[in-house]
Amino acid sequence: MKARCSAISRPRSHVNELHAWAALPGFGAHLIHGVGGQGKTRLAGQLTEAGWATVWLNPRTSPQALEEVKLIIVDYAESRTGQLQALLKACAQHHSATPIKILLLARTAGSWWDNLNAMSATAEALLDGTPVNVLPALESDPSGRAGAYRDAARAFAVVLDVTTAPVAPGHSWAALAAGLPERLLRRVGLDNALTVRMSALADLLDTALAPPATTGVRTEVAGFTSVTVQGVGDRLLRLLQAPAIDPADLQRWADGLPPISYALAEWAARLTQRLVTYHRTHTGSSALATSLNNLSNRLGELGRREEGLAASTEATETYRRLAETRPEVHQRDLERSLEVLAWLRGITSNDGDAPS
Repeated sequence: MKARCSAISRPRSHVNELHAWAALPGFGAHLIHGVGGQGKTRLAGQLTEAGWATVWLNPRTSPQALEEVKLIIVDYAESRTGQLQALLKACAQHHSATPIKILLLARTAGSWWDNLNAMSATAEALLDGTPVNVLPALESDPSGRAGAYRDAARAFAVVLDVTTAPVAPGHSWAALAAGLPERLLRRVGLDNALTVRMSALADLLDTALAPPATTGVRTEVAGFTSVTVQGVGDRLLRLLQAPAIDPADLQRWADGLPPISYALAEWAARLTQRLVTYHRTHTGSSALATSLNNLSNRLGELGRREEGLAASTEATETYRRLAETRPEVHQRDLERSLEVLAWLRGITSNDGDAPS
């Protein structure tokens, strides 16, 4: 679905600044940080369009793969300091005529960045003077946000018109995108690039299934209507069945999901479950607790309240342990988790009291 997202790009000035940095002689690093969904990865992708030999660093990247590389992109850099330390050591020993540039993408530039600089004399020397820039909101002006939303909807419609059945006989996804109600453009949160894209997709699917549309499939699940568009829903679900999806991609998709979407409800739950499975075996308790809390919300909205309650209970217990050792970091997380737990307990109890 990558082609659908290409409509939203960063201002050319941001890309030009990165091109100027990458053209400087010798080794260089650059850190760009900002909240999830602001377009950091898309900005890096625009930089690669210059045609340089590029590696997107992953846990399996070997030092030998860096011999003729011009640009190394490290997404979620704050969670990969150990690998970054090894990468910097390899760069210090790099003797190719091609100078290496490292573009770091992260959500913050906090303690992890200070710790990385202090890890070794090599890291301190190579990272000295590294530009550190925060990526601002995609659009600060409401009219600009509406334009970005419209562009995303049109881009999705182009692919949907090619890959799916028509919305209805004689109608097209492009026409549906052009007619999306103005009220959808005035919501908060559309300054986030990924949320713009996911909201545009969700709104297209939801609008296609509004009465009297007949191309969708509606399934009642405990009073909650889960909807998919014929063909599109199946493709999204098959996407999650791939065994080797990069966890960073899973997280980006999850970050861009609207809080509620009938059309994406089932897919959102399965995506979040996939993240829970990953964090349970590969990362620390904080990431697992966050994903469990998100999963409990998704399951509760689908009517799968007992499952949601189990996920919420585990999330709350995990946050409680974390808050005991670092209350300044996790106390608010614990409070939010307790709110979700109380909600799920309430609706589950009400279900039990309802007459059969």
